[in-house]
Amino acid sequence: PQPDNDQYKVYAEVNETLYDGGVIRQQKKLTAAQTALEQQRLSVQLYALKDRVNQLYFGILLIDAELKLNRLMENDIRAGMAQATAAVAGGTALKSSVDVLTAALLTAGQRTIELAADRGAYIAMMRLFINRPLDDSTVFIKPPPVHPPEDILRPEFGVFKYQNEMIDAQNGLLKAVNSPKVSVFGQAGYGKPAFNIFSDRFDPFYIAGVRLSFPLTGFYTLKNKRALLGTHRQGIALQRETFLFNTGITLQQQDAEMTKLQKIIRSDEQIVQLRTRIMETALAQLKNGVLHTRDYVREVNAADDARQERILHEVRLLKAEYDKQTTTGTATETTTDDSQNLIKDN
Repeated sequence: PQPDNDQYKVYAEVNETLYDGGVIRQQKKLTAAQTALEQQRLSVQLYALKDRVNQLYFGILLIDAELKLNRLMENDIRAGMAQATAAVAGGTALKSSVDVLTAALLTAGQRTIELAADRGAYIAMMRLFINRPLDDSTVFIKPPPVHPPEDILRPEFGVFKYQNEMIDAQNGLLKAVNSPKVSVFGQAGYGKPAFNIFSDRFDPFYIAGVRLSFPLTGFYTLKNKRALLGTHRQGIALQRETFLFNTGITLQQQDAEMTKLQKIIRSDEQIVQLRTRIMETALAQLKNGVLHTRDYVREVNAADDARQERILHEVRLLKAEYDKQTTTGTATETTTDDSQNLIKDN
């Protein structure tokens, strides 16, 4: 018998995997690790904004302190002007004495204008960072001192963790791809011929079975791929050690800065007390006509400089404490209540 030269066949086939070697499971693990890694990287980027906000906030606190000190200096100059004006009226001083103090008061007023402009610029940037309605009347309160622990809890460690989990999932996927696969299949159709190739009739047919497949080509590259993943893992470990090393250096620098500022602040207190007494003595001498107004202005400026240095060092110390808290990763998330306590509308 000879088969017909014309043959026709229509069929449908169904395949169902019984065992895929764990490919789907490993792909899910890989996808989950990739998602967690991207989320953690976003957390790292957001955490980096904490330092920017710290810089702005303590910059505003420093400007507020300078404005307060500038107003105190203006009051001291006005007190001297009152004494000089009385001396001019009594004929014991020249009118130029009042002019010297007036010029000093105008200079202090210019300083106030500059500080107010700088404060407005800082507030505008802070408003963009925290997305809150702030203006020149907003009051920024100095936060309490903190004593951050030495433990490093930065979100970068989460990035290293999820990168290692990705490598674990990729290793598992390599193993699963090169594992045997078991599936069942079924095929049904209608054709001429069916299974009997010598039949000249259209007949239905079907077949079902179990299929076992074992990939071989993957074994040629499996060793190299695993070696590449091992290299990536070593790179992650190196990045982690480098991050710890750099963070440790930063913490040492911050500790040294805090120790230095604490010592300086102790001497600032004595300097301010001495300069204040000298200024008060100069004011009494100005009242009695035994001191020139230029000398009084010099003592006022010296007392103001001493107070400014003390305030500057206090704010720098507080900022260093919060910078260390940010460096170690122990800075807590600011709640709405905390924000309301530190930033208030006047």
